[in-house]
Amino acid sequence: MNIPSEYLLRMKELFGADASEWYDRPAFRGIRINLLKADESLLDMLPFETKPSPFAENGRYIDSGLEGIGADPFHHAGAFYVQEPSASCAVAALDPRPGERILDLCAAPGGKSGQIAERLKGDGLLISNEYVRGRVKPLSSNLERLGVRNSVITNCAADLLCERLAGYFDRVLVDAPCSGEGMMRKEAAARDGWSMDNIRLCAGRQKEILRNAAKSVRTGGVLVYSTCTFAPEENEEVISDFLKSGEFELTECGFGFSRSGLAQYGREMCKTVRVFPDDGGEGHFVAKMIRKSEAGSLREPYRRKDNAHADTLKRAQSLYEELTDEPIFGKTAVFGSTVRILPNEMPELSGINVVRAGVDLAEIKGKRLEPMHGFYMAAKPERVFNLLEMDTSDKRIAHFLNGQQIECGGKKGYCAAAVNGFIMGFGKCSDGVMKNHYPKGLRNLR
Repeated sequence: MNIPSEYLLRMKELFGADASEWYDRPAFRGIRINLLKADESLLDMLPFETKPSPFAENGRYIDSGLEGIGADPFHHAGAFYVQEPSASCAVAALDPRPGERILDLCAAPGGKSGQIAERLKGDGLLISNEYVRGRVKPLSSNLERLGVRNSVITNCAADLLCERLAGYFDRVLVDAPCSGEGMMRKEAAARDGWSMDNIRLCAGRQKEILRNAAKSVRTGGVLVYSTCTFAPEENEEVISDFLKSGEFELTECGFGFSRSGLAQYGREMCKTVRVFPDDGGEGHFVAKMIRKSEAGSLREPYRRKDNAHADTLKRAQSLYEELTDEPIFGKTAVFGSTVRILPNEMPELSGINVVRAGVDLAEIKGKRLEPMHGFYMAAKPERVFNLLEMDTSDKRIAHFLNGQQIECGGKKGYCAAAVNGFIMGFGKCSDGVMKNHYPKGLRNLR
């Protein structure tokens, strides 16, 4: 493995760590049980072994050589999320509570947003923002697969979003773009792209993002900054610079599975935490701060009126009631050819590029409505009227995830397809056959 010698020397000087030893060992890999859909009983169903992770109560280590995990039916069903174990410590520090308003400012690919949503338990609001347009689609797809109902996904610059939502959030996470030194064991791009110039470039960008993020935190609210790099220029120095305004103060992160930050950047930096490969994770830095100063405040509710779509919304309500007996969990609205169920706590977001809000309920196809994949991924299996249940030994599961038609017995109409009680998608049943509606971009390759 080609590790930059200057990087290894810096690690020795800064931390007394012989980092070269790390790269003789395999990288840590893990999953996180999605608590919106599953619990520890899932572990008995998985076709691979796991071990507990110290970084999250629902985090598990998996074998570093495990292949094909993304094709597993439980992954398709959103029962678990593949995540490097120590990556979950940032949300542990954020400590979201049900009913709160949370911003994940640099959210792609969605692992931390999904973890936040688990903590909210469907109560409150999560805005997941991603500035890089090409990273928005996987973010949206991951949150849909995990069954997150109360999220709004935006594609917006941090300054615009945080100015527009000044003082609105109880907790804000900035998992900042960084030089990725903690990714070197598993990504050649992180090794090949390492340089001090890149570290300085990242640090400048991180300071700007953090200053903008601060605007969106309410008085007494929490701001968590994290990276997956070891460079103090991107970690302690960024936080030290940020704290000079006096608006925020550092506080303890609230967990003991890591080591403290570098005291040479100020004694208070001992409240920040670092994770090294010796601690059981690839690498993370986390700082938790509380806003002391007064903040602006936005309390405008979402005010869109859909009078022109009254008939469509009435038909969408009827379709919803045909599919499930669960009370609808938000307000329906029409966006182009899609009917969505919006989060109850959604604020007015005019001027913000909203990629998706809430759950896609139905697609408008002329005079008829057809349910969408997003609805079924967010649905509760026990409340869905029409469910084709299969166990892991059923060969129809592989055919379904390949996009093929499958036998469905006497089922008729729109029907969810489930593995051991976890919905993977849906189809339309007629004459003993389910016509597959699993999205083409999500299907397993044959």
